[in-house]
Amino acid sequence: MIKIKEYLKAGYPALCVLSQESHRAENLLAADCEGGWEFFSWNCIEGIRKAGEIKVIEEIRDPVEAINWLNMHRDTVLIAHNLHLFMDIPEVIQSIQNGVIRWKGTGCALIMISPVIQIRSEIEKYFTLIDLPLPDIESLISIQTELCKSVNVNINKKAARAAKGLTEFEAETAFALSIIKKGYCSTAVISEAKSQMIRRSGLMEF
Repeated sequence: MIKIKEYLKAGYPALCVLSQESHRAENLLAADCEGGWEFFSWNCIEGIRKAGEIKVIEEIRDPVEAINWLNMHRDTVLIAHNLHLFMDIPEVIQSIQNGVIRWKGTGCALIMISPVIQIRSEIEKYFTLIDLPLPDIESLISIQTELCKSVNVNINKKAARAAKGLTEFEAETAFALSIIKKGYCSTAVISEAKSQMIRRSGLMEF
């Protein structure tokens, strides 16, 4: 769970959540502070929408316009997906520099969700880094339980423990593949999924 409430109460205007699970991060962020701030989400394809919802409320695809949109609100958090990909644009950097002072005074915050630390030196001091942990055993068992219930298959807690280190998406797809191949959640199939993860990251030899 991401504990974001303390940062917002302290007036932190810019945060960077390190995670490859952007949708999970968005849902956890919004769930942590219900009732205190309004949470919105932005990406360069859809524009701005209420966090955790599908309906687009502002078709703002330009990152500079999205950052400036936050300037017009109070007690609002804008979760920006893949904003790190736009860090080479001078107007993006300037918009953040211009915004942080204003956001501190209006209870607003910009939260960038990124799989890597990629923040330009001009603004790196404004951002506080927060790691999103991978799903714990309890979460993995819950994912497996929901999936098994839908196909009337018993859960295998050993397989859930074997999935530790996978993202929610990786775990869910591994559980589903195991049910298709074996008829149940097999630790062997989960281990193969973890091998694929290691192989993709280039650590197989290590």
